[in-house]
Amino acid sequence: MALARRVEHPLSLANALFMAGVIPLQRGELDRTWERAEELVGLAEQLGFPLYLGVGRAVRGFARIESGEGEAGIAEMQQAMVELRAATSLARLWQRQGKRDAARDLLAPVYEWFTEGFDTRDLIDAKALLEELR
Repeated sequence: MALARRVEHPLSLANALFMAGVIPLQRGELDRTWERAEELVGLAEQLGFPLYLGVGRAVRGFARIESGEGEAGIAEMQQAMVELRAATSLARLWQRQGKRDAARDLLAPVYEWFTEGFDTRDLIDAKALLEELR
C-alpha cells in the first residue's frame, strides 16, 4: 500500500487494499479488515472502479457478518453481487480475446469470496465461465 501511495497509482492501491483486507479477514482480525474494506470502497467509489467496489463490499459484508451484524452484512454482500457481474462480464470479454489466464485470475478470487447463494444466476454464470476457463 505504501508503494502504491508513493507512486500515486490508484489501481495498484485498490489491489493492495483488497489484499490487505483479505489477509486479516482470514486471520479473524475484523477491525483491520473493516478499515481496509472501508478505504477500498471509498477509493473505488471515488475513481469508478466497479470491480474493486464489489470486492470491497464483499469483504466489508463478510466482516459485518463475522462481527454479528448479519442483516447488514447480507445486504452488503448483495450489493457486491454487482462487482461479481462486472468481473464475469470482463472475464467473458477477455476469454473472447484469448486472454484465458487473465480472465480466470480476475474472476476466481471474486467467486471464491462467496460462501452461499450458489443457486443464484450470478454465481451459476460465474462458475460456468470458470469451468470454461480451466
